[in-house]
Amino acid sequence: MSFEERFGLLIESGQVSEEAVAAAGRVLEGVVRYLGHPLQEETGAMLATHLAFAMQRLRAGEAIEEPLEAAVAEARELNAEWAQAEALLGPEAEAIGRPIPLGEVVYLTIHLAVQRQSA
Repeated sequence: MSFEERFGLLIESGQVSEEAVAAAGRVLEGVVRYLGHPLQEETGAMLATHLAFAMQRLRAGEAIEEPLEAAVAEARELNAEWAQAEALLGPEAEAIGRPIPLGEVVYLTIHLAVQRQSA
């Protein structure tokens, strides 16, 4: 299933809005630019789905659980990926006037590191 098909199902089922999917798509495009190669469905499906829900939560102002301190510490050691995660999520948060939840930065940071290592 392509990312577009996956996003379409999420919209059709009412789980996320078109705006959330558009924001997730912009972040995914930035991930691809950063990595220098396209995401494969088998490695990017979870990220694509997570981003769609994350952008929906961000737009709705829903609180998310704070990540474990160990996860934050691990992610902060990944300086380049942390900076990239903030750069990718920042414009989406700014567009709707909400801060980026720490948990989303941690999640994207770790995902970027895993994708770089598996390339």
